[in-house]
Amino acid sequence: MTRTRLAAAALSAAVVGLTLSLAPAVSMAAPDTGVRPATPTVEWADSGADFATIDQTDGEGIIVPQGWSWAAFGSAEGTALEDVVDFTAEGVANNGTSPQVVLLHGLDESLAPEALPALVEDAAVEIGEGTSFGLLIAPVDDPDGTTVPVVAIGGVNGSATLWEGPEGEPVDTATLVQEMEGRGYDVVGYVLVLGDRPLPVEPGEPEVPVDPQDPPVLLLSELGEVSALADDAASSSAAVAVAAAPAEGAASVRFADLTTYFTPQPSAVLTLGTTSVTTAQATSVGIPFSASGFAPGETATVGLSAGQSGNEVPGVSFVADAAGAVSGTVVLPADLATVGSFSLVLIGSSSGQAAFAAFEITSGAAPVAVPVPAPATFAG
Repeated sequence: MTRTRLAAAALSAAVVGLTLSLAPAVSMAAPDTGVRPATPTVEWADSGADFATIDQTDGEGIIVPQGWSWAAFGSAEGTALEDVVDFTAEGVANNGTSPQVVLLHGLDESLAPEALPALVEDAAVEIGEGTSFGLLIAPVDDPDGTTVPVVAIGGVNGSATLWEGPEGEPVDTATLVQEMEGRGYDVVGYVLVLGDRPLPVEPGEPEVPVDPQDPPVLLLSELGEVSALADDAASSSAAVAVAAAPAEGAASVRFADLTTYFTPQPSAVLTLGTTSVTTAQATSVGIPFSASGFAPGETATVGLSAGQSGNEVPGVSFVADAAGAVSGTVVLPADLATVGSFSLVLIGSSSGQAAFAAFEITSGAAPVAVPVPAPATFAG
């Protein structure tokens, strides 16, 4: 298990800157080509319970665990994350109690520098004013050594992303890769900094030794020195631009195999176009449906459940649109279209979001004519 250490002094200088699945042709939904596929994993981190609290008492540095964690340097002992941030419909934002709150995500495995260009191209970060995104890099030969944050100037903008260099100058991703390879650093995580004011360095905090002939990799400059660079980077065109950033704070982060939303987790809801079909209808015209509450761009696969048992509907899947909505028609194979009470199930393959809706399958047999007695009449 990889553990990394993050020097509080380095963070103090941080700057602005997430298969149940018929081939029958009737099971279909038009794909939304304007939405990129979701990452393999999607999660919601919308409360303090989703973040580990970093122990700041270690004089040698801060342990950055895998997954999401947080710290607010200078906060009183016993402070909770909800004391220093607000979780709202727009995401998570610094509430002003602490000058700077950091949300850190440690990776399960470190990433070599050569993987970075493709990851940055695919990344997307929805952040607003006073919030920055950065990578956490650490020496390959000392994974528990000091971790350095490298801030994206003006946010993540695909191939146009700029990073803050050793002297505060902007460097592109290719240059960053060269620097990391030359100095023996890997990516061990990433960080969101909520609050654009640098924190004071506490007395007695150990300093990272600096050799004037070989300065440490990409130590960050003071806040005011790169504000103009951030404005320039934010205005540049990019292949992957942030579509709808919150006014402040952070709404989501997409990096590597994970997308995290800081907005409230939705409840998946499934509505069927009919609550009763015959076996003939189930295997021909199918069951129309609409659903919501999934992650944008994720694949929703289909299952059929009855009581405590369930079956995959093989070969059927749908892709959620930009709003996380899914719609289409499910045609059942003959071996699943049996008479009885069932629930249709949609499961998000990235998020695990699940929605259920009940319906009946009837035999659909032709009605039998029943003679009706009538008074006899006679012609005279």
